[in-house]
Amino acid sequence: MKKVTSSKRLTFAGLALWFALVGCGLLTTTVNDVRTESQSVNLDSATSANIEIEFPAGELKVQSGTNNLMDASFRYNVRDWQPRVQYSENGTQGVLRVSQPGNGRVPVGGRLINEWEIQLNENIPMDLLIRTGGERRLSDFLLWEAAYAELLFLDRLWPDFGEADLAAAIRDFGARERRFGGLTGVVAG
Repeated sequence: MKKVTSSKRLTFAGLALWFALVGCGLLTTTVNDVRTESQSVNLDSATSANIEIEFPAGELKVQSGTNNLMDASFRYNVRDWQPRVQYSENGTQGVLRVSQPGNGRVPVGGRLINEWEIQLNENIPMDLLIRTGGERRLSDFLLWEAAYAELLFLDRLWPDFGEADLAAAIRDFGARERRFGGLTGVVAG
């Protein structure tokens, strides 16, 4: 007779519990009809803005080409994936946050769609551009907007890019000496 270890029993019990919860609908959400929403955000009185995009999975397209701070189109078919757009100002500094809240439930019942097309104002200076997937080029992506931006190239693929990666990228950015095209340590002769 084969001996079953306690770790295998625990694994089987965990899987059985997960399947039971999914089967009862406690950890699932349904795939619905495709919803399309558009949202715009004006810059108002701010002269610069921090833009945070929290996009867990799907197809994300970011480009320039709007007179507003942001014009966006969102397509999704899981109700819990409805994007949340928040904008606030503190003096001349704006903060735009576009996120997908979600609730951790597994979508069941069809093909998943989660597509965001975001256009940003090209007059807002970009500070950091992160390129995932191991490529060491911009591929005509925001070339003018990234003129004085710090560039960070990561081997990690976009779907695997998480909060810890973003925190590491921000720490790396904070440690850099920004010169905006100028030279440091040069003695005029």
